[in-house]
Order: sequence, then structure tokens, then C-alpha cells
Amino acid sequence: MNKMFKEDYYRMTGTEYKFGIKSLIQWFVSHQIRYVYWLRKAQDKPSVLKKFILKKYSKKYGLEISINAEIGRGLYLGHPYNISVGGACGLGIM
Repeated sequence: MNKMFKEDYYRMTGTEYKFGIKSLIQWFVSHQIRYVYWLRKAQDKPSVLKKFILKKYSKKYGLEISINAEIGRGLYLGHPYNISVGGACGLGIM
């Protein structure tokens, strides 16, 4: 699991990521967790499949975050609808 995603997960849920029933339930209930997971996967090692899945979630939820955007640790989507971040942006980079 990507270290950046684990920190994002902790920021969104307040609990540490551990594979189990609780994390699977949150995966299916919380669409921002699914979106951030695929965003981090596509940023880490881009592939056609990862970009396709990210594009699917992007259209479904109205989240448009470029995989070229530099996003720091602990991404939190407080209102996970209709968010746009361009490729030249940097969020939370120190």
C-alpha cells in the first residue's frame, strides 16, 4: 500500500489503515477514499488501467484532480464533489 495513501486515509477517517472488515466497509461507503486511492496509484506508477479507473470515478463524482498535480501528504476532501485541480498546481507541498 502506498505510504501517501495511508496518510490520506488516516486524515479522512481518523484511524490507521489496516486491511480488514472496517476498512472494506469504508472503501464501499466513502467514495473519496476510493478516488484518492486510485489517484495515488496513478501518480505513483501510471498505467492505462489506473488512468481509466480514475477517469471513471472522476466523471462519476465530479472530481477533477490531475495526476500531474503535486499533492502533499494527508489529502482530505472535505466536500468531495465538484473539485478541480490543474496539473501545474501544488497542494500541501513544503
